[in-house]
Amino acid sequence: MIVLAAGLTFVLPSGLYNRSPTGAVEPGSFHFIAKDRRIGALFSGEASSVAVAAPASVVTTLKAIPAGLTATASLIFMITFIGGAFAVFRNTGALDAGLDRLLALTGGRVRLLIPLLMLTIAFGASFVGLISEYIAFVPVAVALGERLGFNRVLAAAIVIIPAKIGYLTSV
Repeated sequence: MIVLAAGLTFVLPSGLYNRSPTGAVEPGSFHFIAKDRRIGALFSGEASSVAVAAPASVVTTLKAIPAGLTATASLIFMITFIGGAFAVFRNTGALDAGLDRLLALTGGRVRLLIPLLMLTIAFGASFVGLISEYIAFVPVAVALGERLGFNRVLAAAIVIIPAKIGYLTSV
């Protein structure tokens, strides 16, 4: 996918928007700019200028993967760690015991349980700013959904939809 995107930087036309002194894009100001289509641009690694766009070089394309991993290392580590923790909880039976307890507290009333879970997640996303952290709760929602007889998409939606709505309406 990265190689395809880099290759398209040679083929697709390049352009710019004019910007105001504050950095905002000026509407209707888009214009195409020249592109360096020489074979040497594959290896030069030169940056684009206002007059000429430089396509992605082999070097910048190869640097993109480690740069992306470095920029998102904390999120990658968190999701890997929490995913491992959920695997331990599931294999030891703690996750199933917790879900059984949650269902017992609500008397098995799904119409009460699901809105409470969704409101809790939405409030967390809105007031605390949690959004990517909720990715780790999707396996719990899937396990709960399977226990209640739902399909996996609906179960994942119990976490994903309120997290997005809460984050979009955050204060």
